[in-house]
Amino acid sequence: MLESQAVPGLSLGSPLRIGAVASRGGLTLKARIRSKASEIGERITAMQNLPAELTGLLDGWETCGGRTPAPPRSAPVTAGH
Repeated sequence: MLESQAVPGLSLGSPLRIGAVASRGGLTLKARIRSKASEIGERITAMQNLPAELTGLLDGWETCGGRTPAPPRSAPVTAGH
């Protein structure tokens, strides 16, 4: 079982075991990992939805004043050419 194995490379006086209570915020290490995994899943979902949201924004775009790009200038006409 992983919970009974010491984490190699750490010397904290007593061996740190997987599943031990983490000192940050009082959450167990396992709970913190679950929380981060959930956050990552939410961010991935949000990023996957972003292209459709941006396309919808652009499709509904209305010019309502402000600066607009200047029309392209035509090349000057010279006499005799």
